[in-house]
Amino acid sequence: MQQIAWFALGLAVLVAGTLWARRRRRARRYVLAGALAIGAVAAVLARRDPVPELDAARLTAAHAHWEARGPRDYDLTVDVHADRLDDARYDVSVRNGSVVRATRDGAPAAGAEESWSVAALFAMFERELELARQPQAGFGAPAGYRAYVFAAFDRDNGRPLRYRRVVGGASNGVEIRVVHFQAAP
Repeated sequence: MQQIAWFALGLAVLVAGTLWARRRRRARRYVLAGALAIGAVAAVLARRDPVPELDAARLTAAHAHWEARGPRDYDLTVDVHADRLDDARYDVSVRNGSVVRATRDGAPAAGAEESWSVAALFAMFERELELARQPQAGFGAPAGYRAYVFAAFDRDNGRPLRYRRVVGGASNGVEIRVVHFQAAP
């Protein structure tokens, strides 16, 4: 859908530019260069991996899929970017459903061992959905603004791939990306 909108915008600019060039007797190469530039921007934006908005039904379905098909032993790496915190990379090893090792940027993750397992990510997303219902209290959004939460899940086993929170009117966003996942032998 986003690709169609960018294509339509590029086509509208091309048509308007052609009409303007004819009326002003300007060189058509400028119009063509502008249309190509818009096309290049559209191509870059179209290649972005859109993350759909998260709702309770999608979260419940993904969690159930993980419970049914996800491995109990796995290793994962999670990159976290938050507006108000330093970026971090967590490496987590889970065996028999429990975290056995967790590091933050290569150092032992003191007190955060359970926070980055797949089960913990699902619990976090559930809390985030609840807080998004009252963004003024939950995320410090000004009156009249809302919070938007987005998530993508793996089709094979339901594990989280990406999560993003955007809070209107406030610098309180977060992006979580699972950059590595491997079932342990």
